[in-house]
Amino acid sequence: MRSIASFPVTPQQEYAIIDKHQSWLDKNPDLYYIVEHDGEVVGYTSIIPLKPEKIKEILDSKELSMNVSARKIQTRFY
Repeated sequence: MRSIASFPVTPQQEYAIIDKHQSWLDKNPDLYYIVEHDGEVVGYTSIIPLKPEKIKEILDSKELSMNVSARKIQTRFY
């Protein structure tokens, strides 16, 4: 089954996004909540635990949240 993105991406971008999210899940498997309807995935949401200094960088627009590497993700929530 092919995913339907809410924004257009090339196949290469789609694979990069999938790889990034998989690396996050490998680091912390509790990041995502999957929304299903009649057994079909219709959406998801995530909460990604980061150290306060990384959150500040994102809020100060020094880094985009989508560029956070898996090594910056915490294995537990504070």
